[in-house]
Amino acid sequence: MLAKGLIAIVNDKLVYFKPILMNMKYVTLLIVPENLRKPIFSHYHAGPSAGHMGKCKTLYRMRMQFFWPGLRNDVKKWVKGFTNCVAYNVRRNRKS
Repeated sequence: MLAKGLIAIVNDKLVYFKPILMNMKYVTLLIVPENLRKPIFSHYHAGPSAGHMGKCKTLYRMRMQFFWPGLRNDVKKWVKGFTNCVAYNVRRNRKS
């Protein structure tokens, strides 16, 4: 649940001020509209500098800059259903 006063418009962008250090400091995260969530995930998971890192590392990288309700569940679902990762993991985990 988001507390009042933690969402604002800064430089024409909707941002969420996520409290850290026992609510003494805040990290500014961009709130992402629904239509941009999947492309952002694709960039952070499968982009040239991403390397299909898996759900934990992808989630970590995304949570440093972005916010939306259900971010963790979306990333878990998308990594699990990412075609290249599924094909690679089936080959890698196959029993001899």
